[in-house]
Amino acid sequence: MYTADVLRNVVALRSEIANIRDMNDRYAAQDAPAPMASRANKERRTRLQEIVRELAVMAKEQHP
Repeated sequence: MYTADVLRNVVALRSEIANIRDMNDRYAAQDAPAPMASRANKERRTRLQEIVRELAVMAKEQHP
């Protein structure tokens, strides 16, 4: 993967992480979240784990 592609991917992932953090903050502020909100929170946690794996792959590709 070329450096420019990596930078674009990292920028996109950082933006996604910021959005997830914002949604998680709103979720945490709820006194009694609805089941749908809890499910969405679980999906966001899963996505964050996927992002960590994506970043690990990118790092490995850059430094084999």
